[in-house]
Amino acid sequence: MWYQCLSSSIMSDVGYAVSTDGTNWTNPYSYPILTHGEPGSWDAIAISPGAIIKEESGYKMYYVGWSYPYDHWHIGLAVSEDGINWEKYPEPVLYGTTDWEYRIAPSSVIKIDSIYYLYYFGNGTGNTKIGVATSFNGINWTRFTGNPILEATQTWEGYGIYEPSVILDEGIYKMIYVNQSSNAFGMATSTDGINWTKNNANPFFTKDQTANNWADEEIAYPFFTKIENEYRIYYSGIGTPGSIIYSLGFMRKFVN
Repeated sequence: MWYQCLSSSIMSDVGYAVSTDGTNWTNPYSYPILTHGEPGSWDAIAISPGAIIKEESGYKMYYVGWSYPYDHWHIGLAVSEDGINWEKYPEPVLYGTTDWEYRIAPSSVIKIDSIYYLYYFGNGTGNTKIGVATSFNGINWTRFTGNPILEATQTWEGYGIYEPSVILDEGIYKMIYVNQSSNAFGMATSTDGINWTKNNANPFFTKDQTANNWADEEIAYPFFTKIENEYRIYYSGIGTPGSIIYSLGFMRKFVN
């Protein structure tokens, strides 16, 4: 597991944990495995891992970085042979631009045949929306001309949705996302990864449903995965009003 570790409200790096069952985790290192950039660099203040893919040659990590939290956010790329020792590309592979893409952050990457799909969210005008970009090499990206591919349309979503986590499951693309208020998760499905239909049962999970109310203040950043006959969603949460201390939890669903 690669996760964001906060050293202040605006400064962050990338931490690393391991597990044999996906439930009980340990931190083998007492320090971040990837850190924000040097003063003057585009990611000088903070980085956060958003999307990681493992290939034969190693790992690709797409992360959000910034040098000032209220300026542009861009998407960077780091590569590793072992998932522990990383080398950054010097410049972003996808830049924040204007309007809702003024600040962008990656959430999920999948590779179908020879094409990478990078799902990201953006905010700049007050309404957070979801977009996708494609690439043949994982380095040079082209935004989909029909972006955004998903935005807030339902009352529970408020004025935006973000952090899309996507899997391809038996020919169907499935996306988990969170509403702008960070108190509920929704699901959408697609047959092509571009055109999405929201689930009529949304939101399917809210902060009030967390076990022992451990995150009854806020839930966010869902990571959706399927392991054999089990779906899992790992996510972050806060149980104390006004706290900046986040914890990680997960929910599971078994399928026949």
